[in-house]
Amino acid sequence: MLSNRQHRPSHSIENTLLVLFCSPVILFIVTWFRIPAAIFAGFGLLLVLWRILCCRVEESDSRKLSRIDWCLILLVAVCWISLSGTAGIGFQNWDHEKHNAMMNDLVRKDWPVRYESDRFLLVYYLPYYLIPAFVGKAAGWVAANVVLMLQLLVFVTLTLAWLVRRAGARGRFCILATVVLFIFFSGCDWIGTAYHKGWPVFPKHLEWWTRFNYISVTSQLFWLPNSAIASWTGTALFLDALERRSLLRSFIVWLITLFWCPYVAAGMLPFLLMLRFSLDDWEKYLRIDWRWTFALLPAAFLGIAYYGSKSSGIPFGAIWMQPSSIRGFAFDYVKFLVLHVLWAAPFLWYFKRKIGIPSELWRLFIISCGILIVLPFAIAPGINDFIMKASMPALLVLAVAVITVIVQFLEARHDSPARSRQSRWVMSVLMIIYLFGSLTAVHEIGRSIMRYQARIPPFYSEDRLPVLKPDWVPLQYMSEGSSLLRFLLRDSAP
Repeated sequence: MLSNRQHRPSHSIENTLLVLFCSPVILFIVTWFRIPAAIFAGFGLLLVLWRILCCRVEESDSRKLSRIDWCLILLVAVCWISLSGTAGIGFQNWDHEKHNAMMNDLVRKDWPVRYESDRFLLVYYLPYYLIPAFVGKAAGWVAANVVLMLQLLVFVTLTLAWLVRRAGARGRFCILATVVLFIFFSGCDWIGTAYHKGWPVFPKHLEWWTRFNYISVTSQLFWLPNSAIASWTGTALFLDALERRSLLRSFIVWLITLFWCPYVAAGMLPFLLMLRFSLDDWEKYLRIDWRWTFALLPAAFLGIAYYGSKSSGIPFGAIWMQPSSIRGFAFDYVKFLVLHVLWAAPFLWYFKRKIGIPSELWRLFIISCGILIVLPFAIAPGINDFIMKASMPALLVLAVAVITVIVQFLEARHDSPARSRQSRWVMSVLMIIYLFGSLTAVHEIGRSIMRYQARIPPFYSEDRLPVLKPDWVPLQYMSEGSSLLRFLLRDSAP
């Protein structure tokens, strides 16, 4: 029999993340689409969100984090994002020109954003920017960037806290180890760069040493913060939904992720399709939750209409279709997979027997490996962007699996099989490979530190910021818009 405490609505990291994840999507729907469409879609999302948050669930067995634990995680998160260039703090790589221009246009222009007397529409992954830009409309450019930094800090802190609990870390040392291991998780790009181009000069961006590219965790934050938050939050919530065996929760998380980044949502879909739900799960869904799914259809329709309006303007392609020899492609493919994916498999297989990795985590690891093995053969619009972003959920699962093994090894009793002499040797080899992989993040962080600066003006001088220009970004960020989308969008209004 469940206790009274267990019958109350669940208050957890996952539910907090879910509310924060949904909020900018609801704002997007309300401010960009005509009132009838916005009411149906926004109310449907709120209804399903309320239903999910009020579901009765059993208490988690994982230990609650103390205030000191939270302070430790928060401190690491502050140090990490202060090097990312977000909000003009620290070094900004060239990709931030797009982020700054996007934010600047959202602050200055009426919503929905249009260009060249309504010829072009802004069609991009906007939820990451919307709440800061909404504040910026009332309080100015500086306030918008302050809110952007705070928003990023909240998402990163909660993601790290979720990871600590997911890995089962206990004690200050293991909590810190979990967070640091995540920040430095990467494939062995240093080895690939050294093999192809010679010894890398510090600090060099290492991740384009071959035609494929799965980017490291730190590079995701420094280069693609909008997609990184979509991936980390969406995947964390998706795994939580699968663990709860809740199809309705899985559907709404996937739909919200679609608004945040369609490519990331594409990378999450195989987990839902390949994980088998029990007959009891389907019976519960068909008996209770299936009616609630209909409330998500208006928002799904708007999301598909919005992103579908420019999909035809982005050329489809595939890495293997590009001019090169089959032998060269196959050689690059094998090297890439070994250095980015397959290196982890023997270690997890070994410690699965020694530590007893949960079967669910092992299945997730196998699925993530399968996704990462198949992705280089994908045919998709904007193929390089697609592969980079669609791989992010699988890379997060891979990171969770490897970090969980390391943390469980550190916490195992000294007389257990996990800490035998053979296991210590295997773990030593794993950590050596991990250190080679961490050099990717070392180079990224090193470049940010060496070129660090707190940007005052001209960054905070709004009239000197870049703006999106139709002559150089029409395919990525803009669309002439389909007749359906133009019918659904509201008239531009502040």
